[in-house]
Amino acid sequence: MEGMMAKTRILFLADCLRRGGSERQMAALLNHIFPSRDIEVTLLTRNNIIEYPLPEDSNLILRFPQRFLSKREYFREIRNTINDFRPHIVHAWEKTGATGAAICRLGQRKKFRLIDGTSRFARTLRLTDSAYWNLRINHIVADVVVGNSLASLAVYGHSPEKNRKFVCIPNGIDLGRFDGCPAGKSYSRKPLELVMVANFTPAKDHSTVIAGVAGLIDRGFSVRMTFVGDGPLFEKVKNSIPEHLSNYFHFAGKRADVDDIVKASSVGVLLNSPGHAEGMSNSIMEYMAAGLPVVCTDAGGNPETVTNGENGVLIPYSSPEGFVDAFTSSIINIGVIESMGKASRLRVENEFSIEKMAQRYLSLYRSLEF
Repeated sequence: MEGMMAKTRILFLADCLRRGGSERQMAALLNHIFPSRDIEVTLLTRNNIIEYPLPEDSNLILRFPQRFLSKREYFREIRNTINDFRPHIVHAWEKTGATGAAICRLGQRKKFRLIDGTSRFARTLRLTDSAYWNLRINHIVADVVVGNSLASLAVYGHSPEKNRKFVCIPNGIDLGRFDGCPAGKSYSRKPLELVMVANFTPAKDHSTVIAGVAGLIDRGFSVRMTFVGDGPLFEKVKNSIPEHLSNYFHFAGKRADVDDIVKASSVGVLLNSPGHAEGMSNSIMEYMAAGLPVVCTDAGGNPETVTNGENGVLIPYSSPEGFVDAFTSSIINIGVIESMGKASRLRVENEFSIEKMAQRYLSLYRSLEF
């Protein structure tokens, strides 16, 4: 490395800055890096959607297009930006950017270290899926492949223990967003407030949550389920609620005050549909930072954040019975919710703060030779 007296130039490649998992992590990292004397970053996006604040700093250059770029246009912008900025490191946060950087590196023999940071999910891809081979080729070209969980690397057969090229850097969360939530939650008041923050897409299993909540109501539990998010299946899921249960469900839609909704809840829920899995879920970390027990699918990277019986309950895919049992057998009284919630908060503080994530990335950048 050229030494930290000289500025290290890093090019970030991302689709956009709309509200989403990788976008939140990237924005949080940039806000933590700057001000910086030894790092200069150019952020190039494919779209002009900006929903996260970024720091104002002379060492942060933003290159947002006027409109959504086609793949060819985006690749051209990547090439031009690399020629102009001459980065030491290119950090791709999404697949198209990683492919564009790989093509530029191979086609023009550009000398930069390539970090592929696209391994953020733990769903299994079939060998016949073109995305699988695209990602595998990108991983071969990259100098470093970063996953946000061990599960998101293992799905491609990668192991940090076997090859130092593969690095696990868990997501981080700004604990300041959840000040005042260190002691866990209780449900001394009725009803028991459940929350699920997730877009309405095939990857999320809202139907099992609905069936599970109905099962709890049948057993005499006083509960209220709040769904936060939007998406293509929003109306379909909303219309699936039986009329006699409609008062027990609240569809909040896309909200800017998600943190406040989570803080006011007692238990965080996130279920995946079969074949889908989180790498490391930002929603689960938000629940934990707010001092909530978590009920989630036993798949992907969820067991890396939620320990069964300690800070939540892991349940099988498509199991309303498992959902009901999580409450009737485990999360059944005020003491358990408080203790599990406290364990959630402590785990985030110790392992998943934004400061720890930023330090891990900075250590990675500084370890690369160029």
